[in-house]
Amino acid sequence: MVNMKNIILAKNAPERAVYTLEDMGYNVIPSGCLSGVQTPLAYHPDMQIVKCGDSYICAPECYGYYRNLPGTDIVQGESVPGYSYPEDIAYNIAVTGIYAIHNFKYTEQKFLEKSPYIHISVKQGYSKCSVCVVSEDAVITSDKCIAVAASEAGLDVLAISPGYVSLPGYDYGFIGGASGLIDSGLLCFCGDITTHPDSYQIVDFCRKHGVEVVSLCDGTLVDVGTIIAVG
Repeated sequence: MVNMKNIILAKNAPERAVYTLEDMGYNVIPSGCLSGVQTPLAYHPDMQIVKCGDSYICAPECYGYYRNLPGTDIVQGESVPGYSYPEDIAYNIAVTGIYAIHNFKYTEQKFLEKSPYIHISVKQGYSKCSVCVVSEDAVITSDKCIAVAASEAGLDVLAISPGYVSLPGYDYGFIGGASGLIDSGLLCFCGDITTHPDSYQIVDFCRKHGVEVVSLCDGTLVDVGTIIAVG
């Protein structure tokens, strides 16, 4: 059976990851581009678009690109991501189940207005980059402050070692940006999850929550700005 769900993946993501998703029956949509952010982040979907209830809110520059996605309500945001942190984090929000994890101070205003979520305040502006969503009530992160805040809010949290994720132009990337829960019970990683020193704990944690782990390509995990399922 063909799965018609759309997957937004960074335009510059490894080709093998694209082919694997397509072989699995998904429709892969290359991400739009943000001209104002730093070049390594320009194609990262989690800098451009975020789920908000039954809709998605996206940066103005990307609205024309995403607005006609089939079966998806796209709302144009007001914030224009800038070049430097924290000017670039307005849409970088980790949403899972009834929760939204983000730095309230810099969040897109329309998300705050429309949000149906319980909000978890954190200092880390790259919240979605830092959070790998496993299920509606479980996440993985290497950020200690996020781990504490999410746990206190009632989420099951697996804290892992920082690093071991590649992001060209930076010393390292984040586990959330290298992953995506593309269907209930199916978590994909861009790269080979076994290259991470905590891979056994990660796989076991996912199994505990009834989630299968799929490595989309070989090699070190790559932060591609999250693998985002829409529609």
